[in-house]
Amino acid sequence: CGLDYFHGEAPRPDQLALFLGQAEIARARGLPLVVHSRDAFEDTQGALREARLGTPVVIHCFGYDKEAARAFLDLGCFVSFAGNVTYRKATALQDALAYVPDDRLLLETDAPYLAPEGIRGKPCSPLDIGLSYAFVAERRGIGVERLEALVRANAERVFSRS
Repeated sequence: CGLDYFHGEAPRPDQLALFLGQAEIARARGLPLVVHSRDAFEDTQGALREARLGTPVVIHCFGYDKEAARAFLDLGCFVSFAGNVTYRKATALQDALAYVPDDRLLLETDAPYLAPEGIRGKPCSPLDIGLSYAFVAERRGIGVERLEALVRANAERVFSRS
């Protein structure tokens, strides 16, 4: 769920009301919330602050800068990067990637969109996540195996119902 102001297909107040309603369902059921936020940073941040979930929140396909990452992290969110973090001109995303601590980092494909560099411009699948892992591991100065372990542990913290 979340807010997408890029296409303008739905009025912002309607999107915001729906997002807050979905956040309430997650809070009431003790479920994690996976949040889509495109061109809607301020409203997303405000809605999450208002919702006071107490359950894990993932900012899916993070597309902002380091300052936005800091704001979402301050709210307790996990930050998930897709293949666009590998793009040569995605310096703001790469700065955010460097800022996000290991215990809040997630990676995803956002398949079939945002294929990583190397297959950019083509549809991607979950099978292509290795390209993003290789890029992120190199950027963070760790081995791919260590990155896989920390992302797996974070995903288990978010999605475990124990």
